[in-house]
Amino acid sequence: MRKLPRYLSIIAFLYVAIRVFTVALTYDEGWTYFEYVQYPVYKIISGFSPRANNHILNTLLTKFCCLFSSHQFALRLPNLLAFALYLYAANKIATTLFKRPLLQTALVVCLITNYILLEFFGLCRGYGLGIGCMLYSMFQLLQYANNPVNRKHLHYTLLFAIAATYASFSILNAAAGIFLCTMLVSFQYGKKFIQAIKLPMLYGFVLLLLCTYPIWCLMQAHELYFGGSNNFIDDTLSSMLIEYIGHGLFTSNKAISIILLLTALGIAALYTIIRVISSKTSNILVLPATILVTAIILVHIQFYLFNSLLPVSRTALYLYPLMMLTIFCAVALLYEQHKRIGIAFGCLLAVFNIYVCAPNLNFYKTREWWDEANCREVLQYIDNDSGTRKIKLWGFYTSTNTFNYYIGREYTNTMGKMPCCITDYNEALQGDYDYLYLHDTDDMSAHPEYKRVQTYHDGAFILYKKER
Repeated sequence: MRKLPRYLSIIAFLYVAIRVFTVALTYDEGWTYFEYVQYPVYKIISGFSPRANNHILNTLLTKFCCLFSSHQFALRLPNLLAFALYLYAANKIATTLFKRPLLQTALVVCLITNYILLEFFGLCRGYGLGIGCMLYSMFQLLQYANNPVNRKHLHYTLLFAIAATYASFSILNAAAGIFLCTMLVSFQYGKKFIQAIKLPMLYGFVLLLLCTYPIWCLMQAHELYFGGSNNFIDDTLSSMLIEYIGHGLFTSNKAISIILLLTALGIAALYTIIRVISSKTSNILVLPATILVTAIILVHIQFYLFNSLLPVSRTALYLYPLMMLTIFCAVALLYEQHKRIGIAFGCLLAVFNIYVCAPNLNFYKTREWWDEANCREVLQYIDNDSGTRKIKLWGFYTSTNTFNYYIGREYTNTMGKMPCCITDYNEALQGDYDYLYLHDTDDMSAHPEYKRVQTYHDGAFILYKKER
């Protein structure tokens, strides 16, 4: 039982590693590769051509990997390695919080059984990379709280909080909570106020130096467009629950799901804070709740005072491990007084996570990018069907980057690259293309020269061939 969390982590890593090879490159990954990875480093970090697609640390690491290969494994390698870091931190945090192997296993299970989170660790985006760095930063924070004399842990905490933010600006609010916790820990253990804030302030200056101008450029370009405009519950929590428990289960139990999550988080945070303040319990148990509460407060300040959009879906994903750690810190305190109840609650949550995660696991598609899932299959069919002549293919807008990536790598001699950014398929009909890859809603009745030859994704996408 003691080694079970490690074995589960290995299985999770292998699952994500297989997906790195089997899931087709997504449109956003292709955009990163074709545009930002090709830029010199100074343009990547300086806000040149500001787009939300450019997750700076992810782009830099991908650019480095592409020095050796442009295979999709190389593009996704930074996030796969970040998942190894995430798993290492998850196991270490579990052994820090619990001595009982069963509860260690339950915590690790809950941290790895979010299938959307698993998807991002296998994609060339900044979200998985940032969350991996964030969790490792939190592990180092717990180590520092246990041994504040060892400043190495403090440096690692702050350094990886910066890395997490540089990978995904959405994690900035959690990073602020981590910085706050380092100050509180230093101050609690007898350091004067100036000494307690000196190092976090220095690293904070580095964080501002790295992120302020790129964020300002994104704001000026109106690129911070992905988010909610209603309220935290309807936007942030609802989108998280949909991706956590699935759309079907959420929509049929929306009110119950939200009430249960808010109740669990509220009770966990309050119970932990009250127990730590009123007793001599280790203060490390209050740190995840402090980071979570700080992040949520900052989200509300940004929304109500500065008209920023609320984090939703993938931009809110960093809150998931914070919520799980907050709940399990309360479980650790509950276990001290009521062992059976603590074990039962932790195991019940782990079983529920497996129940909602397992049916969604797969090796061929993503939840947020499914337009591109069949692109390689389409290219293989065309390659077999077209003979020896070089053909022209046109696909709808969100498939172009994926098609061009695989054409450039595998079909250079038989297919030409597709033009980018044509959103109206009627424009493509003027280009004399041999094949058209369209939505089932695109009306081709006025063009009998194009015959339907293949359908994909339960008929949602159709491949047409021009008769000559």
